[in-house]
Amino acid sequence: LTASGLMSPPPVSGDGAIEGAVGGASGILRMRRTVGAGGSMDVLNFLDVQPSPDSVASPAAGGAVHGAPRERRKSVRKRASMLTLMQVPESVEQLLKPPSDPVLRVLAKAGEWQFDAFELSEVSEGRPLSTLAYALLQRSGLVAKFKISEVRLARFLCALESGYKDNPYHNKIHAADVLRTLHCIMTRGGVAIKLGAAQDIGLLVAYFSAIIHDYEHKGV
Repeated sequence: LTASGLMSPPPVSGDGAIEGAVGGASGILRMRRTVGAGGSMDVLNFLDVQPSPDSVASPAAGGAVHGAPRERRKSVRKRASMLTLMQVPESVEQLLKPPSDPVLRVLAKAGEWQFDAFELSEVSEGRPLSTLAYALLQRSGLVAKFKISEVRLARFLCALESGYKDNPYHNKIHAADVLRTLHCIMTRGGVAIKLGAAQDIGLLVAYFSAIIHDYEHKGV
């Protein structure tokens, strides 16, 4: 996710670096995906913004060689965080809005063994995976249980969905169908209840395993 608000799939784990530009100073936004207390997922942690070569005075000009003043770098870091969190991509905005009636009609069948993932893709305007995942996580109470930020969740789901290639089989429609099938196995199949005290975290892990299972699959 760059400082201009454009979406790019975040790293699934560990650290990542994505080039961006903030307030005229280009640099790198370093991000880490972490899991906080109580299971709350924190996708965006801004660790550093490095000044661009253009923002550093050259030796010929008699200026500093080792970077911008500390105050300038602090200001850039703060603006980077604010700009990125304030600018929400259209796909995220749509996911956070109440679903349309056609989407609701399809989602109402998510708990049944017979389900048409192609229909969900059509009524959700090509966003079947994020639409279904967000609905199931809300419906199951997991968002409230683990105090997951709805905006961060929507960003994360849209980023994951964008990582699915447009290939004949291992695509986002297939991922949505796998998620819905696993949902039925866990709930109607009675698997989740067998987990006892670990039912909630087990369901959360199962859902995200299905959501991400073919991320960036090349279809070969």
